[in-house]
Amino acid sequence: MQSPLFEKTLTGLQKRLVDGKLTVQNNEGFVEEMEFQFREPATDEEIQGFIHSTGVQLPEDYQTFLRLHNGVILFQPWFGGQFELYRVSEIIKNQVAGLHPSSWYPIGYQDGGYLLFDHFIIAQGTKFWDWPRYNVHRYYRNR
Repeated sequence: MQSPLFEKTLTGLQKRLVDGKLTVQNNEGFVEEMEFQFREPATDEEIQGFIHSTGVQLPEDYQTFLRLHNGVILFQPWFGGQFELYRVSEIIKNQVAGLHPSSWYPIGYQDGGYLLFDHFIIAQGTKFWDWPRYNVHRYYRNR
């Protein structure tokens, strides 16, 4: 069986870290040291408890992630924009009545936006969805 995408993505990222940190170069040559926190694995009891209490069947990829790390915080400090995937116990706590349908459960947070997790890692925490479509002439004209 192939490794789930979450597992491959996180394993690749962890290989690049030195003492939980990674120096990244973002847009316009900005270089910063980012920190990463990988939490302890969730137990099967925690995962099954969530499934039982909510009636939501979690995708296998996500269950695999939880068994590796019961939550992560990636690319911090990013002035409030780091990406966080919640612990199992935090999922229900972070559900806001009226914000989403009651059957939706937030599994993480990133500056109010939704992400493709593997794209976010590859882009080194940069908000790739905001990247302007530059060519040399447009770049300097917009400065």
